[in-house]
Amino acid sequence: MANRVVPSSVPVSASSTGAAGSVVAIIGANANVGRTVHASGFVYQTGGATAIGNVTITMSYTPATGALVTLGTWVYVQNAGATASNPAYEVNCIPPMQSPQPITGTTNGTTGTPIGSITIQATAGAGTTNAALSLWGFLL
Repeated sequence: MANRVVPSSVPVSASSTGAAGSVVAIIGANANVGRTVHASGFVYQTGGATAIGNVTITMSYTPATGALVTLGTWVYVQNAGATASNPAYEVNCIPPMQSPQPITGTTNGTTGTPIGSITIQATAGAGTTNAALSLWGFLL
């Protein structure tokens, strides 16, 4: 199956950077009522770390109530070197990962994120000096 653009879809993307390495990006906003979010991929990279460590990357969707529901988890190994750039970790989701909850236009009271949105969070290991995360996909 090819990773193709679906007619009537709307491309979306989000990016985040952080000095401590823990970063979050969200696609799907309350303004997109009735649409379903599909995540096509993400890329994560650290710009340096004082120690070797594992970064846990988790993609989730926001249900109507309660905590985020995990769609997938990945592990990125960062090398030591406070001024050295680590290689980018890119994942293309084929087929795209879909939120089973359409966007309702309201926010989940527990998570503070739009119901139906897809969130990706990278929680870095000890010593990460900076990190960048980008998530992309589309709305149907």
